[in-house]
Parts: sequence; structure tokens; C-alpha cells
Amino acid sequence: MIKNNKYLNILDTQNLKLSHFKKIVSNNRVNLFLNVKKNNIFKEYINFAKSFGSELKYGKKSYHKFTEISQAEIGLHTDGVSCLKYNKIPKLIFFYVKKWPSKSKGYFKVASIKKLLSKIPKKHLKILKEQKLQYLNYFNKPKKNLDNEISFQKKCLRRVKNRWTLDMFLPLKKISKNLRWQYQMKFENLNLKQSKKILSEIRKLAENKECCIKFPLQNNSIMVFDNEQFFHGREKFNKPVKRTLYRVQILN
Repeated sequence: MIKNNKYLNILDTQNLKLSHFKKIVSNNRVNLFLNVKKNNIFKEYINFAKSFGSELKYGKKSYHKFTEISQAEIGLHTDGVSCLKYNKIPKLIFFYVKKWPSKSKGYFKVASIKKLLSKIPKKHLKILKEQKLQYLNYFNKPKKNLDNEISFQKKCLRRVKNRWTLDMFLPLKKISKNLRWQYQMKFENLNLKQSKKILSEIRKLAENKECCIKFPLQNNSIMVFDNEQFFHGREKFNKPVKRTLYRVQILN
């Protein structure tokens, strides 16, 4: 059974409209809405998300739909990593979980950026602040006999109003062959080996129980969280599964 904790705010809607809960949505915790009224749930989800600000468009649509078959783990990350215009990086993330294979593991996970930053050694924070993180072969697989290609680079530690946040992917402990992206990351003034060591240390801190929580998702639930305060990801499913969920990204 999912329970409230310092990072998770569970809201039983009791079939009330989502708009009823707008004032109690917390930016400091992940908000998970259960028992959402099924009548017009998708329309209500979209309207609820848009009531918080302007959405990032996907062509003419306000949402992105995930329906592909998946099994591999998704590492902890923030949305908008490849965006170099900070005003286009999402502030809030809204997920509508329409169908989820609850008996196939694949727990959702989130990690507090604030708590993580308090755990990262000062020498690593200095690198995060001063050096750009380069993403290699992010959009394409490396070609034979060619060096790794820099797809984009950016400083991943940035200040938002009165606090610091991170824009980045954290590396997986193990890269599987069926990952959508098989990219590498390095800091601009360090080599791949040095960068991997630092990033792996940060990942271990992020996955520590002090920073990270994991929980199962449920059909017809809605999740809302602050992209500037939380990493998110997913554990590996125990077999290839198809799930259906939607994402709306709200800008600052």
C-alpha cells in the first residue's frame, strides 16, 4: 500500500473534480491523485494541468502519449535536459496513468534535488557549477571509426529564484542493449573516465533512501511534481510490457 511520506503527497479525490485540489498541490512533494473520477478523466486532466500555466506544445497537442513496449530501466533525470533555452524547460510535470502493468514491477522513482545537493561533495559541486556537461551521441548512435560526437552541452547546476536546481540525466548503473539512447556524458575539461566516476557517485547519492523513494503506479491515477525539485525515473520491468500514460509539461 502506498503511504504519504516526506516526498510523496497522496490525495484521494473520492471522485471529486481535480480543480477542487488545486490549492493544496505541493511543490515540495510529488502529488499522487488516486480514485480520480473516470468520466471525462482525460479532458479534466488536460484542463487541470493547463490551469497551472502555459504548456509545452507537441505540434498542435498539449500532451505526449507513451504507448511503446518497454522493459529497460529509466534513469533518474529532469525533463528538458536537451533544451538550451531555460525558459523552455518545464517547471511542472503532469502524468496521467491510464494503464499500468502493476504486477510487472517497474516502480516509479523520484529523488529530491534539494536533498541531493546537500549530499554532493563540494569538489563535485564546483565542477557542476563551472563546467558544461557534454552529451555525446545523444541523438544518434556513434558511427564506426569516428570519435564521439557532442550532441549538446550545458551547465547542469543553475539557480532558480532563491534555490539551486539540476538539469541533467544521471547515468544508469548498467547500460542494456534495448535502451532508446546509448549516449555518454563527460564534463568539458575532464575525460570520460573521470566524468563517469563523478556522475556515478552522484547517482549513488541520488538513489540513497535519504533522497529517493519508489512506489507503484496505478491505473487512472494522476501525478504532479516540480521538475526543478525532483528527478524522476523508473525501475526495470520484469518483462517487456505495454503501458499507456500521458505527459503534460507546464513552463515557468
